[in-house]
Amino acid sequence: MKNIVLIFIFIFTAQLLKASECYHYHTGKKYELETVGGKLFLALITTDPNKISIAGYSKILLKDILPANSKIVAETQDGVIVKNDVAYYYIPKSTFYDDKLLIDKIAESSLTNYPQIGFTFFMDGFWKKLAYNPYYPTKAQRVKFTPVKNMPKNATIMASFPNGGTTTYLLKDKSKVYSYDESSAEVTIIKNITPSTAKIDTLNESSDEFCIYDDNTFYLTRDNFRTVENVTTQFKDRPLKQSFLKLKFHRPNSFRTYLDFQDGALWSYVSAGISLEQGGDVNFYQVENSKYLEPSGLVLHKGFLYDDPWNLVYENHPIDLPKLKNIKDFALNEDGSYSVGKDIYKVRDLDGGSILEKVENIVAVGSDAVRTFNNALWTYRHPISMFFATKNSITFYNAETQKIEKEINFKSPLKNLILAYAFDNKLLIENEVIQSMADYESMEFLGSTVQVVSPCDGGRGQIEIVVNYDYYFKDKNGVYKYHTGNKGLVKLKDINALDCTQANFIETFWDKKKEN
Repeated sequence: MKNIVLIFIFIFTAQLLKASECYHYHTGKKYELETVGGKLFLALITTDPNKISIAGYSKILLKDILPANSKIVAETQDGVIVKNDVAYYYIPKSTFYDDKLLIDKIAESSLTNYPQIGFTFFMDGFWKKLAYNPYYPTKAQRVKFTPVKNMPKNATIMASFPNGGTTTYLLKDKSKVYSYDESSAEVTIIKNITPSTAKIDTLNESSDEFCIYDDNTFYLTRDNFRTVENVTTQFKDRPLKQSFLKLKFHRPNSFRTYLDFQDGALWSYVSAGISLEQGGDVNFYQVENSKYLEPSGLVLHKGFLYDDPWNLVYENHPIDLPKLKNIKDFALNEDGSYSVGKDIYKVRDLDGGSILEKVENIVAVGSDAVRTFNNALWTYRHPISMFFATKNSITFYNAETQKIEKEINFKSPLKNLILAYAFDNKLLIENEVIQSMADYESMEFLGSTVQVVSPCDGGRGQIEIVVNYDYYFKDKNGVYKYHTGNKGLVKLKDINALDCTQANFIETFWDKKKEN
């Protein structure tokens, strides 16, 4: 009996551990202010993963806030701050669906001398951070302000770095540059940076690594400004004679970065560090007589090619120059291969080196093609696949097999309709080509709504998730709708195209999502 119980527990636990899938796991939410009939409303809009289609919409009256010059100035996971000419107001999200929306006036607009920084306000001669708890019964208990020490009086925001429920800000005034961690209310001076010439740039997009610099000083920052390191000596010890302000960045992808001071050398940035012969590690290392080649992302050094900053420093896996005169025409593909004309090349490692080797029996889409990352690529369950477009064709290209899966030829220019594409008298939508009754020249995209028929898979995949879409377009003759799976567009009656815009799409068409 014990064995049977243990087996049952194991099976039950395994089923619990298996991840379920639901449509709403992938949607986004945003809050907007709307003025209707002289009244101000706070609208909650739920968007599809494509960030265009509307999956949910509701609004609530903000009866205590005058609509004139009202705007949302800050938002966290817990609430939003609305400002108008009268005051700042805090609205906790937890009360959005309550019988009575909670709105607390937190500061008079006339008493805040400078624009707020996130949830931090300049009041009574000091910067103060707001702490808000919606679960207390009185406003005096809900709204608390704590002074922020060492915050410069006339601070302005250079950049912001959200991380979970908090944000770190890069600030400056006339004399200094600062970082401000809003979660801990700590202000740190970034020394020796001149505010008037200070710049910030990305070093590694995949791990949120940045650099802050001016003419003479260079900082490396990581982990949402938890680590800020002055690395100026890594450059000056080489020595670098150029100003940091002459810096140009080369980024063949999100995690490879070369720094170019336009003096005939390149500096490799290696996040994990480069070990020096004399001891110690650096993140930036100068490689003289190096040239970055666009659009391949390769570096030419001592007659060899290198595809990685670390390999360039150590002259590891040098790539023999192919016996071609058009190496400058090589273009880096998403999968790490290279295309030139209709040929595909890949790096093949050999003992002590590498070569660029032509891949046989594979045809590239051509160097004149434009890779199209369209919004529809992220549409849930009904995307348009990524494709390459030329003047007269669309090519669907499988990056894994490196083969062309489908080609569509046309005569007219390809017209981008956000979630669809028009050409000739046809429409490419949801990966299907359908006949279009709309006028090609005047056709416009208005918006899209989502119909969630079956939102979740039941926890073990036993239920099919069904999500359909309605797409709305207009031309000089009328307004049209396409519904998932239909063979063509349907012209909508009793709707004047002149009255329909993207700006009023939700109020015009949201209720029509219920119609097929």
